[in-house]
Amino acid sequence: MRHIDLNTVPLEHILLFDSINSSSACFAEGSGDFRIHVLEIKPGGHIGLHPAGFAQILIVTAGSGYACGQDGVRYTLRCGEAAFIERGEMHAKGSESGMKALMIQVSDCSMTPNNPDGSK
Repeated sequence: MRHIDLNTVPLEHILLFDSINSSSACFAEGSGDFRIHVLEIKPGGHIGLHPAGFAQILIVTAGSGYACGQDGVRYTLRCGEAAFIERGEMHAKGSESGMKALMIQVSDCSMTPNNPDGSK
């Protein structure tokens, strides 16, 4: 077992997708296409609209922010909440007040039947 202090993982600025005040670091990889990133979006920051190269689960660990699809409708995400983004789906993320999150990326992923919103 290893203890990981996510607050000490060195982050790199995200330069793609017209991103502002956003940084991340991949701190775990697995067999096949699987990654876990620490993501920080500072107040007023965002990652612009882009297609997801992987299926993503964005889990807010501190602060709050939003995720939106191509339609631009923002879904507020608070600590303990998550967004599921399908591979290829156009999406953006941001925060007015600052947000830290774990972003889990995998080639393909689907929601389970016990997903709280009832979708699959």
